[in-house]
Amino acid sequence: MRLSHLLALMLAPCTVQSPSVVEASDLTDNEALTGIFEEDQADRDSGFDGIDWDEVNERDADRRQRTLEILRRGEVRTSADFLHAAYVFQHGITVDDYRLALSLSWVASTIDPENEEAKWLTASAWDRLLKEQGQPQWYGTQLERFGDAPWQIYDIQESAVTDEQRKQMGVPPLEEILRGVAEMNTK
Repeated sequence: MRLSHLLALMLAPCTVQSPSVVEASDLTDNEALTGIFEEDQADRDSGFDGIDWDEVNERDADRRQRTLEILRRGEVRTSADFLHAAYVFQHGITVDDYRLALSLSWVASTIDPENEEAKWLTASAWDRLLKEQGQPQWYGTQLERFGDAPWQIYDIQESAVTDEQRKQMGVPPLEEILRGVAEMNTK
């Protein structure tokens, strides 16, 4: 079953009501998923140049598998859970990984409209999905660098979204993004 189909099944309305309905405010974050997310972030703490990507890619694959198992068991229920799962798949390698990251981050921001990080990750996952498909990104969240060449912003379709729409998604204005890339290259 494709990951996107799995998510659709998870989120499909249920026709049978459980006698013990849990209020959203009574839900707690999934501790195992929080741990997986923390491992994912710890692998990236040393900065892009300080990472052994072969090792991290292996651990990322394991984290995606463990997260998928948690998803299949229906144990992803809070905005934080969906956000944590989204980050794991955002660090994937396939179009399906990025589609799932996009879907999960969107659900996180829908559950909690105040979750600014989920909004940003939704924009970032959309850009990464577009990039993986050879299309220009919309928001400007994806950078690239080849070897020792300077960082550059991946192709962007500047007219796709406005700076106001970027702001709504927690993304800086395009001019600020371009300044940030230039500053990265001076360090």
